[in-house]
Amino acid sequence: MATSLQLLYNRSLYLAISQPIFKIVFTIEVGEVLLRNQIIKLIVFDKKSEAILQWIPD
Repeated sequence: MATSLQLLYNRSLYLAISQPIFKIVFTIEVGEVLLRNQIIKLIVFDKKSEAILQWIPD
């Protein structure tokens, strides 16, 4: 039986950001490196509709 601590370690943490911020931050070199090396996991969303547009990495 898994402990609550084990369950916590089996989860992934994603940073939720709006699409305009994604386009600003992740089109510069530092942002591209973070994405390419899968250092950061993102959920990109539309602020108006609150819809998820993209999960990175998928």
